[in-house]
Amino acid sequence: MLQKFHCENVLKELNDFGQYQKFLLFGFIMPLAILAAFQSSYIYNEFVPDHWCRVDLLVNFSYGEQNRLIRPRLKYNDDDNNGQETLKLMSNCEMYDINYRQVLTGLEIPKQNSSSSSSTLSSSSSSSVFIPIKKCSPISGWVYNRNQFRENAAMHYNFVCDRRQHIQMIGFVRKLSSALFSLIYAILSDRYGRKIGLIFILTAYILSAISPVLTTNYYAFLTCQAIQGSTWPIGILIGTAFGIEFVTPEYRADVLALVGLAFQFGEWCTYFLIQALRHWVWIAIVNTGFVIPYFIFYQYYDESPQWLLATKRFDKLKDLFERMNRINRAKLDNDSIDSIISKFTHYYDHERRVEVSLAISMQNLDLSTSNHNNNYKQRIISSNNYNNHYRRPSMNSFLTDDESVPDGSQPSFWKKIKLFIKRSTLFQMIFLWAIVLITNELIIDFLSKRKNRFDDNLLVDRFFGSLIKMPIILLTWYLVNQCFGRRWSNCIILSLNLAILMFLLFGQYLLKKIIWLNVGISVLGIMLAECSEMITILQTLELTSTRYRIIVVSIVHLFSQSAFLAIIYWLYNYNLRIIFNVQTKLIFISCITLLSIILASFVTETRNEYLPIGVLESEQLITNFNYWSVSKDRSDIEPSNLFLSLSKWDVNANHQIVGSIKHMEKFTDS
Repeated sequence: MLQKFHCENVLKELNDFGQYQKFLLFGFIMPLAILAAFQSSYIYNEFVPDHWCRVDLLVNFSYGEQNRLIRPRLKYNDDDNNGQETLKLMSNCEMYDINYRQVLTGLEIPKQNSSSSSSTLSSSSSSSVFIPIKKCSPISGWVYNRNQFRENAAMHYNFVCDRRQHIQMIGFVRKLSSALFSLIYAILSDRYGRKIGLIFILTAYILSAISPVLTTNYYAFLTCQAIQGSTWPIGILIGTAFGIEFVTPEYRADVLALVGLAFQFGEWCTYFLIQALRHWVWIAIVNTGFVIPYFIFYQYYDESPQWLLATKRFDKLKDLFERMNRINRAKLDNDSIDSIISKFTHYYDHERRVEVSLAISMQNLDLSTSNHNNNYKQRIISSNNYNNHYRRPSMNSFLTDDESVPDGSQPSFWKKIKLFIKRSTLFQMIFLWAIVLITNELIIDFLSKRKNRFDDNLLVDRFFGSLIKMPIILLTWYLVNQCFGRRWSNCIILSLNLAILMFLLFGQYLLKKIIWLNVGISVLGIMLAECSEMITILQTLELTSTRYRIIVVSIVHLFSQSAFLAIIYWLYNYNLRIIFNVQTKLIFISCITLLSIILASFVTETRNEYLPIGVLESEQLITNFNYWSVSKDRSDIEPSNLFLSLSKWDVNANHQIVGSIKHMEKFTDS
């Protein structure tokens, strides 16, 4: 097994979860999760309360009197019951076409025929009087039930009736912007540092949060929503990656659990914030006010040690280790830290021969590409005969194929991409993670629509939902960190959701009789899906190399969100509503869930694994896979013997590095 130098070994000597990590977690990362939770205020902005046509003569009447005098009770098509007219509701977009000055004289209107519908008016019977109805006038506007909000964006822009599709457009634009622009933030984060990526995200959030209240134009509001949507969820993902790169493997699940709890606490605080302010302008101003001081003090935090090591910024890494040693009150002296940095510098900046790189490539890839072993060995022999000088390893040796290019010429760009997809197990993992995230998004979307049919109080729903999710997150942390590990815990959670979907499919009669059971099952399924997403994100962060960690996560997010939007459009297409009713949607989502359970079981277990610095280490973790293993007590990538006694390192000792290179040379010769 290839031995590498890892930051985790140094972090253990520096008291891996000391005061420095606690200050970072509770003073920076968890507040970032709380700020990300404040973004959920856009849900309240898009929420459309009960509304009806505005009649100027009745504006001073109570809600009950206005409902009785203005709103006809009509029958609507229920798409969840194959188009049968089963819902009889008070209309939001129609009103009685009568003279209300005459109505005010008697405060009474004749009874309407109960068989009238929103599309056609039925013939009146002998016992009832026909009352014409008409659509609400956009000039007069609508009256909103303001028991939950004094005003939000949906009320301000009148996203009702014929303009209700604007809400769907806002949701679509936010998801699309999140999928596309998250890759830009990820590239900035991996190329220039985690702090730079977060600075751009915080700047975009501040501008998009305050701008909508300064304009009355719908398209300007939509643009601001797109910018704000681009910061979710990449902001909290970068913060989580930032946290796990400061701790040792046994604490990474703790960081994720605390971030999840902080996010739910933020949603809980958002409830009280909205209850106190109740106006979308003041909510936006307060949200921006919370971000600005965070933005100012953010510059005083250090860059991730994993990223500093991967980018060979050894001077800043030395300063970071000295600061952590001082704050954590560790026992390393300055000479020991200088020795550590010296070893890092010699190892990661050493001009190793090309055969060492090829031997590493063959050692890490032979488990997944056994049919190409002969080609790798042939390249090693040819390299020994052709290149005896020192040079940096080239990725062309990983992307070329001697059989496909017999004349020895360089393959084309698209040929290299094809070979990378064929050989890279990490690329295959991206599709696997994307499928699992798509499944969870479909479950959350379907169960949320089902739950909202029985629960109209959005504020209470979000408040109790955030409280209930906290113990579920703790239970997930226990399963992930103490019992089954990442892989099997994810499979167990997905299996529970499959059982919930089966119960919804075959228990329709019981669910119609017991409404609270319907709501409870839906809430439980949503929470389990969100926990599965957390585990999948943790696996993605732990299996990808430091230089491309955030980029891979954003690519997974891009694939999952794009496919999710396409599937949602397909499932909820109006022209296909007869084919995709509730039962067929449940069957489809259940099949996808079953597929995700099978695929999730093939993801490498990452518990107690060191974070890979380079691509080859990532490939090594993925290919060194035992399917029936439950969990791991230690890493598959063993630490170098140099880290067994860090405090006793000799500053000028370099013979062990040279010995490691000679060992690899012997490996290539054999």
